[in-house]
Amino acid sequence: TANILVSAPGLVPQNLIVTQDLGTTAVSNIQNPLIKIYPNPAKDVLYIDGFSGNAQLSLYDVTGKLLFTQFLTQRYVNITNLPGGIYLLKITEKKNVTIKKLLILN
Repeated sequence: TANILVSAPGLVPQNLIVTQDLGTTAVSNIQNPLIKIYPNPAKDVLYIDGFSGNAQLSLYDVTGKLLFTQFLTQRYVNITNLPGGIYLLKITEKKNVTIKKLLILN
């Protein structure tokens, strides 16, 4: 709960009370410590271990641009078409989201 006084010259001050439910600010996304990516740095193929059956992989460049999203049906991803650089992998499993940094070599 917060009390906020809003005032300006020539106006009657107004007191606002703002209340927020604690449950709405909690972080529900938890990193899965079992997820491993290798090799890192990688060149042609990236292996991913420790994810559950219904995982989705999203790959972002360093500017935050989404490059692709796919469901993980096998434990490897072909990365030969990606230029060298730093990327972020986001692996989503139900309510869990795991973020990993990836370096791709040319």
